[in-house]
Amino acid sequence: MGNLATLISLPANIYHREVMNDFGARIVESIKARLLGASDKSFRDVRKEQIDTILRAAGSIQARIVDKATAEQSLEVFKLQMCKKSLESEFLERRIQGIRDLNQVIRNNTMYSSKTFEVSFLVNWMTENQVFDILWTARKTHA
Repeated sequence: MGNLATLISLPANIYHREVMNDFGARIVESIKARLLGASDKSFRDVRKEQIDTILRAAGSIQARIVDKATAEQSLEVFKLQMCKKSLESEFLERRIQGIRDLNQVIRNNTMYSSKTFEVSFLVNWMTENQVFDILWTARKTHA
């Protein structure tokens, strides 16, 4: 899937605007649906590099159909959704990667000048999606 998303996104800059407007949003939604809807077992076999490639490809396509700020924000929200999916995994390696990715998203949006959204958005998103409850689930931690 990563290779397919990359192949679609690479020539995105030469596609006519109408083609990207007609198909770009559907492609990005399809990518999101496939990743977020993947079973835990199949998701376990996907390496972080492959996920990052898919995320970059989705971001590249989205940058052609919406303004830059909206595309960046949408990509960061997609990253947060992927972090949550990783944190919910039954596999320790995937949960650890989810914590690392969540840490990176938080760091990118709090420490650097190129913030995609404010800290309040992150706090609200984490509260609404019960991220802390997921992190501290008794059956997944060694408390």
